[in-house]
Amino acid sequence: FKFTCEPCKKGTYSDTVNSCCKPWTKCENSGLRTIIPGNFTHNVECGISRDVPLPGEQDPKYTTILAILAALGIFILILMTFFLHLCLWTLNKRQAEPDHGNLMPACTLVEDSYSCQFPEEEHGGKTVDVKGLLDSVWD
Repeated sequence: FKFTCEPCKKGTYSDTVNSCCKPWTKCENSGLRTIIPGNFTHNVECGISRDVPLPGEQDPKYTTILAILAALGIFILILMTFFLHLCLWTLNKRQAEPDHGNLMPACTLVEDSYSCQFPEEEHGGKTVDVKGLLDSVWD
């Protein structure tokens, strides 16, 4: 029997004389990276390299940018909360102060309608009887 050897096809290798071609190892199946690619006489070499990120692993500069953006978002949220509390505090302080310059009538809810009366300092003496005054004008 006589046979001749042919070079291994791409994706396979043979590391001994007169042996069959074997497929290259798939580093990704083991969670590793291909460090050195294979050829027709050598298998690929797998390992951990810091130059190429693993699938699903993020680049360190993107992680840094993400951390900065998260910190900035938290800072803005805290700042907005502070301003909200400041506005509420100012509003409560204004409502607590008596307003002596108010000339608007004080309105109260009476039987599904509003009854508006002026404050006591706005009430004068006796009011003029409008009906009597009109009757005297027409006479």
